Amino acid sequence: MEEPKNAASAATSDHPSGKRSNKWLSARLRWYLRIKNSFLFTQAGTFLVSAIALAVIAIQAWIYNEQRKTMDSTLAVLVKQTRIQEDSLRINRAYVSATVPVAYLKDKEIRLTLENVGHLPADKIKVEAREIRTFQGVMKGSVKRIEAWQLLASGEKTQVAIPLVGFDATELANIAARTEILHISVTIEYADGFGSLDTNNFCFEYRPPPDEAWVACAKLIRDTNQNDANSPPAP
Repeated sequence: MEEPKNAASAATSDHPSGKRSNKWLSARLRWYLRIKNSFLFTQAGTFLVSAIALAVIAIQAWIYNEQRKTMDSTLAVLVKQTRIQEDSLRINRAYVSATVPVAYLKDKEIRLTLENVGHLPADKIKVEAREIRTFQGVMKGSVKRIEAWQLLASGEKTQVAIPLVGFDATELANIAARTEILHISVTIEYADGFGSLDTNNFCFEYRPPPDEAWVACAKLIRDTNQNDANSPPAP
């Protein structure tokens, strides 16, 4: 009973169709392995290319960051040098200052000396001087304006007379008794030698004898009922 079965099996393996089937399976296996290896190689190649690209990007970012640091450092040095040069130029510019006024109350005027304490000539000088008198809370005074004044060289001085418009003997007595307060506010505008217009403000309060002096004010006084000292006083 066993011999026919073994013989049939041997016959099947030796049959030509069985050999073709084995060859087909072997070829398909080889094709599958080739595709699989190719796929694995492609994945490995893609990973390698991505890794190289990432490394290149990282290197470029590092180079850019170092260049940016260098540029920022260079820019900071340039800005510092520019500021030093600007400060040096500003130190050498024109600067018009006002000295302490002198009161000539009997002559009904205040005299103020302007001086260019800078290193360059001051040009296009404009002066606005206000004398303000306050009595029992009431303020009055006048304004003296000088437009487009002459050139003031370095170290040069000039004097400005500020008339006390409508000033009389009663006010003179009130100031002496310290019941009336006299202020002077001065605004000076001028070209500083570098094409810029500078403005300096000064304010003084008069203290009568016996300790006669002018004391600096905290701020300019502007809101007053004032006449124009360049025009004749109202009758």
